Amino acid sequence: MIFFIKALQLTMVNVQNPDGYNLLLRAAKEYNLGNQIGTPLLIMGKNHLMGWSKEYEPLFDAWVKPFVK
Repeated sequence: MIFFIKALQLTMVNVQNPDGYNLLLRAAKEYNLGNQIGTPLLIMGKNHLMGWSKEYEPLFDAWVKPFVK
């Protein structure tokens, strides 16, 4: 899954279908993620989080603030 966060509108993309997988590859290229890409992938403006752990919670909270209206 890839999540693009724009004004707190989440778009879930299924990477198990060809269109979703191609979007994952384009996002990896655009964000210079290299060849070690995985899901979940959350993209917020210029920032991204790949995978999830407790350590990501403060980053997510800080990065999502500009999208809260």
